[in-house]
Amino acid sequence: MLRSAQRGYVKALLSDGQAEAALYASRAFFDACDTDDLDSVEVALDLLTRAYRTAEGTGARAAQFLMFQLHGPGGPDGVEGTGDDLNDPSLALGFPQDEERDSLFESEIAGQPPGPEGHHTKGRLLLLWGRREPALQEFLKEYGTCAADADAIRQAAGDVLLGLCAVVGHRHITDEFLRYHQYGPAGPDRKIGTADDIPDPVAAALGR
Repeated sequence: MLRSAQRGYVKALLSDGQAEAALYASRAFFDACDTDDLDSVEVALDLLTRAYRTAEGTGARAAQFLMFQLHGPGGPDGVEGTGDDLNDPSLALGFPQDEERDSLFESEIAGQPPGPEGHHTKGRLLLLWGRREPALQEFLKEYGTCAADADAIRQAAGDVLLGLCAVVGHRHITDEFLRYHQYGPAGPDRKIGTADDIPDPVAAALGR
């Protein structure tokens, strides 16, 4: 429901010629698309590239963004620190100040109930507002307070992954996130201080 409204909002901005605002809003829409919802991801990528072309009159940064999503920061060779590394031209985007929109988001977020579902909805709203790190923080609270059943844990873990991808700007972090949650910091050998230790990707993304 929230994503559908955001998609309509982006399309309306593009139709109205507000290309810069559409660029910010389409990035937020992309961030809020679940990692396994490929149809929504495809729509979001299309809207974002259209917004880039409309705002800048060229497809150069749109192509840069798509290359980054395809390969991640390591570039085509998959190794960071080499000559083909890539960066996300949209990661620094934030919404232009809009008091009416900001007030609506603040009101909706403040009206959410305590508990995991409240954290879930707050996180989704924060993503659509372009507040990536606060969204991830809400999803972590959801994960820490959710019921001890498979569906609740699955939803909360998926939300944490969604927030993590938004913060780092790409979805290539997924494998690292899943490995960490499968093995923990000690890695497959279950021994801290050995070569297969796995750093916490969420802590790294939040600068902890």
